Amino acid sequence: MVTILLAKRDRLISGALARLLEQEHDLEVVGQVWDPDEVTATAEACGPQLILLDGALPHANTLVESLYDRLATCRLLVMLQPGKTVLLEWALQRRTPRVGFISTDATPTTLLEGIRRMA
Repeated sequence: MVTILLAKRDRLISGALARLLEQEHDLEVVGQVWDPDEVTATAEACGPQLILLDGALPHANTLVESLYDRLATCRLLVMLQPGKTVLLEWALQRRTPRVGFISTDATPTTLLEGIRRMA
């Protein structure tokens, strides 16, 4: 069972993502957070294996760095809008296998595959 924390500002989209993930027998949403200032504390409290993070959150690059440094066993899958590459460049510089990226244009099937590959 892969435990997931959703960090997405839009409550409607976050709720839809949670429903999609919860339909899968091997995925469990252990928390949802909408405020970027609460992501790290929530992740530390619920201990997910993977954080599905909205790359459009304010200060997302700082947040990714903080999560990467503080949660050594957690993987991050960052949802990026096409053309937004700042976070991608950060991860490539560090060559980290713990941070992955997926386009917000991805299909639900592609998202599920990406989560399973990262976990």
